[in-house]
Amino acid sequence: MNKQKILTIGSLTVDIFAELPNKFCTKKSIEIPLGDKIRLEDGLVSTGGGAANLAVGLAKLGFDVAACGAIGDGTNSDFLLQDLYNKNVKTDLIIKNTDQLASFSIILNSDKGERTVLHSHVSQNNFSRENLPNLSSFDGIFISHLYPESSNIIDFLAQKKANNKFMIGWNPGKTQFDQGFESFKDIFPQIDLLILNQEEAEFFTKLKAKPSQNLSTEIGINIDKSDINLKINNIQNLAEKFLQAGVRCLIITDGSRGAQLFTKTEHFYADGEVVNRVSTLGAGDAFAVGAFGATLLGKNSTTRLSWGTKNAISVIQSFGAQNGQIPL
Repeated sequence: MNKQKILTIGSLTVDIFAELPNKFCTKKSIEIPLGDKIRLEDGLVSTGGGAANLAVGLAKLGFDVAACGAIGDGTNSDFLLQDLYNKNVKTDLIIKNTDQLASFSIILNSDKGERTVLHSHVSQNNFSRENLPNLSSFDGIFISHLYPESSNIIDFLAQKKANNKFMIGWNPGKTQFDQGFESFKDIFPQIDLLILNQEEAEFFTKLKAKPSQNLSTEIGINIDKSDINLKINNIQNLAEKFLQAGVRCLIITDGSRGAQLFTKTEHFYADGEVVNRVSTLGAGDAFAVGAFGATLLGKNSTTRLSWGTKNAISVIQSFGAQNGQIPL
């Protein structure tokens, strides 16, 4: 096992996946008549949430991983803890809220891999910076989406980073986007790897991507296909805002259109791949596992992109956010 100790922070859920028959799914919606009893094509019950998905994936890469977040104390909470333990994730830092169920999601899938998610989350009122362990013992910390009650954890981690050597990876969520870009001006310089999809990057920065124009002629971009300009958008304006704010490495993904990595001196592109999608849930977390794992191991920028892309492509070809994760 890799000796590096990693902490993942964020949501922890029980995920219930259900694949519906074709007749209930259109291109834009899932339509289920009331009163019917519907036989499912496939299904799965698994752990999920950003902290769980990242922890399981990094454990598969051989890291010593602990997950941190809040859950309830009901039967489904016991399932969540046991499932993570079985997948080599330490659970002693997970906080139990009394008289509550664990957060859960019901994922309704179409046969094309599109989904609708019904979600309920446990109260986060007792999950804040005061609940974090001694951070100096960790080599890497990955933060996924945090709800408003626990958003002060991000500020605390950035403060602690100044006196510690751990790397920070971050995949923010809607709560952070709603706070606004300027709210994190003291945080960005402490982020070693920031991962967003294009829509999130646009929402966060209040900027828009531009149509691709001769990106293939730029110095530093990794090109292995002549039609690259037909596949990707010019997102350098988005990237520059994050880099100027102090982020060390930024990756912006765009589904099957691929992903782009930016540092102050590099700009690399990884091609996407069109595959048979079973479920797209967890693709972002899987990408983060590969990219952050490569970063922790000191791999170069192309490897960060490659590992992230391969893991995401693998995950969307099976049910669950973790089953398809691979030991890259």
